[in-house]
Amino acid sequence: MKNLLKTVGIVILALLTIQGCATIDSVRPGAGAKFNITNRKYSEVWNAAIRTVTRSLTIVQQNKSIGVIKAEKGAGLSTWGEVVGVFIKPASDSNEYSIEVVSEKRSRHQITGQNWEQTIVSGIKAELEDLKTRAVSSDEDQEMWNMIKASNDAEDFKQYLKMFPNGQFRRVAKFKIGKLSSTTNSSTQETKKVESQNKSDWTGKWTSFRGMGGKIIGNLTLNNHIIRGDIMASGSPCFKDGTLYGTIENDSITIKVYMKKTIVGIYSGHIFDNLSKISGTYEILLAGRCKGDKGKFTMIQQ
Repeated sequence: MKNLLKTVGIVILALLTIQGCATIDSVRPGAGAKFNITNRKYSEVWNAAIRTVTRSLTIVQQNKSIGVIKAEKGAGLSTWGEVVGVFIKPASDSNEYSIEVVSEKRSRHQITGQNWEQTIVSGIKAELEDLKTRAVSSDEDQEMWNMIKASNDAEDFKQYLKMFPNGQFRRVAKFKIGKLSSTTNSSTQETKKVESQNKSDWTGKWTSFRGMGGKIIGNLTLNNHIIRGDIMASGSPCFKDGTLYGTIENDSITIKVYMKKTIVGIYSGHIFDNLSKISGTYEILLAGRCKGDKGKFTMIQQ
């Protein structure tokens, strides 16, 4: 009788243990952390989820066609581990995706263990934001290259490498620098002389249509239909100093201003008085409270 009761007790304990276990197959959507993503390709969302999950967990199942990723964290000294599911709907290109992350302890009776839901959610969001940043940087890289690719001035390509050291055109830029720098010493000295003569201080002011305004100070080089150099602006809550790069065609000028390798704004206008005065309008592209600000600017060569 005693042995019978012992056997029944073991069976009951085993059944309770089995009923209290979470497995890869038992992880289902419905009670996890949910969030939405918009304006993304499905492949971008899927890859962001894969990269995030593999940083901390071991993927056991993945099915891109239905938008399901299942992973696990192995047992430790004080935990039986966890099982995690990521569910993406729809599993195709769309304007909006619903993502749910479900994290369950392997044993529902265990006290220790980690809930991975917020970690995975935050990781996916960070991956997608980083992808957006890289895309913006790539666009700026292309824009800068389009402005200088026809230049015969090695300094333009040196400036490109300074702003985009890992840019997609870095190898071509280095080749152009080598080619343009292989001229005779006399030509090089003449180029430096011309650049020295064309480099000068510029001052001016900017006025926002929102009512703000301030001074502009620049040390710029004007050569071969290109203007470039360092620039400082006072009175702006978002911009203090950066790099200016512009192209001149006839009397029209287009200028892009960069701060920490990120394009801040686009300035367009006219250059006149024997290339000694620039005036026009600007638009700020920088994210934050200054984004979208527009106004007028004037710069005069000293």
